[in-house]
Amino acid sequence: MTDGSEPPLEKVEVVDGVRGGKEVGGRKRKGRGGDKSDEKRRKKEEEKAKQEEEAREEKLYGGEGPEFELKLLEEKKIWIVPKDLQSLVLWLVGEAENPRWIFVKNKALCKNVVTICLDSLTLPVWTKYGKEHMPFLHGLKFHQISTKLQTPTKHIKSNSFLDEFFNKEVRKTREQPIPSHNPNNGVGQALQMLQGQQHNNHHEEVTVPQIAVETAVKMITEYKPSVEDLMEHGFYVSTVEDNTFVETKEADRVLKDSEKIIVIDCEMCLTEHGSELTRVSVLNWCGEVLYDELVKPHNEIVNYLTIYSGITAEMLENVSTTLEDVRSTILTRYLYKEVTIIGHSLENDLKALKIIHHNVCDTTMLYPHFQGPPLKSALKYLAIKFLNRGIQGYKGKGVPQEERMGHDPVEDATAALDLVKMKFEKGRNFGVPSKMKTEPMLRKVEGKSIVIDIPDCISRIPARGCSTDLIPVGSDLEAAKKARKQIASGRYAFSFTHMHLLETYMEALEWADPLTSSMADEEALIKILNDLDTTIKNFYEAAPKHTAFIVATGQVNGVEDAEDESSEEYLRKWDLARQGMAFIGFKKKAAE
Repeated sequence: MTDGSEPPLEKVEVVDGVRGGKEVGGRKRKGRGGDKSDEKRRKKEEEKAKQEEEAREEKLYGGEGPEFELKLLEEKKIWIVPKDLQSLVLWLVGEAENPRWIFVKNKALCKNVVTICLDSLTLPVWTKYGKEHMPFLHGLKFHQISTKLQTPTKHIKSNSFLDEFFNKEVRKTREQPIPSHNPNNGVGQALQMLQGQQHNNHHEEVTVPQIAVETAVKMITEYKPSVEDLMEHGFYVSTVEDNTFVETKEADRVLKDSEKIIVIDCEMCLTEHGSELTRVSVLNWCGEVLYDELVKPHNEIVNYLTIYSGITAEMLENVSTTLEDVRSTILTRYLYKEVTIIGHSLENDLKALKIIHHNVCDTTMLYPHFQGPPLKSALKYLAIKFLNRGIQGYKGKGVPQEERMGHDPVEDATAALDLVKMKFEKGRNFGVPSKMKTEPMLRKVEGKSIVIDIPDCISRIPARGCSTDLIPVGSDLEAAKKARKQIASGRYAFSFTHMHLLETYMEALEWADPLTSSMADEEALIKILNDLDTTIKNFYEAAPKHTAFIVATGQVNGVEDAEDESSEEYLRKWDLARQGMAFIGFKKKAAE
């Protein structure tokens, strides 16, 4: 300063002897922006090292990238199923045997797999509009393969593709033959002794795991059935089936976790107008009784069904509580749209209460009958088999039965609750017949996975115990933005994004043929195809080099209604709904 005054004090930050980017006391210092510049330098060094490693790997393979070579003709396959796509993903970035229908050349160069599901993109639509209105996907020259759901015709659900793709069949192990029961040899005597011990200890119940309600609230979403599941099991899903029913409403307050799960069991009698409610019990997750009420039917009772319900004329003699009273109490105190109901064959309980509710956890679905739907295992059988507990007087096959009159709804509700707790503790395959057992496909992926989809679909993805991020989104636009960012990061060995634009369009057409229906809006369809193509282009450009891409068209989720649903034409349309396409290829150049 020329005027001799002191220079103004410089505002500096001192951290561990570092001030203003200069050294203090001989120690190294960082100035403003130092951390950011170091971070940029580190990222550049990592990217450089990654590129050098990729170059070395490519050199090992003669400078060639990975390639797919189809072996469909050799394997005499006309189409592939979602399980085949699953096997391909796991062969590339997980644990699986080499799929026989495809050969992957230079597989070691592939570190990432991106899968995009485009429900309802049919071959006729692709044939007519693909080249012009999905030019990027068309121009990639990926292998185009026909696909088909394994789900039988007319049993297709909106998530059949997801169920088949994300559930991996558990490989069956060869069972050892049971030695013949000859009481005269040592093996026979040992078996007799063991059976005697089992019979003597039959009264010792299984210890039910104690699971915190906060944990249960998170776990129960994995077992939430779809609307199609509910319909298949006989639930009413709307008031269209019966306008005397009432749909549950959203809570007018924030519910505590302890309020988000209840257990319901009802008893019914037979009246002049059919089955009617006579008793209802409501429990919480801890098994505490919240509500237990007898109900007077509106119509004259012709059979109390006492042997099953436990209800007698004397019990109802002074009862004045009606179905409307009970329903009002339950709907205003315990049951809201957000609440999950646990129970056994809940379709019957909800019909007795005349309530429409989709959020259920039903033991008949968790513990399926070994012969499959529509057969269901009785609650008393499940209780004795998996809880070692006798209910309803049943003590097991070959064991003298307890003489008692009717069921106890609190006892039944408690058994259903404990069966759910056992399922949560033991896992998805507990209580499932061997031929139905599956495990999460994502558990076999080596590295992290990410699945981006709407909440209803996310809830069906089996990901417990997997290194997987499940990202719920509200729209295709949101899904595309989030997925592109995560694909570009290269952090995920496997990413799955589900797009619903075309499915929504088809639903608006009531599943009519979009090429011939009078309701079809060609301009809207073309815009959807353009948007989907742009999404695929953005994903492709963001992905690391050598990323494998699988674009699967999933399924068509319905067909037009028909007067004769057993007609060949109707069944043919459902068979077409199972069919789709898959486009498979690798990214050739580095991310843009």
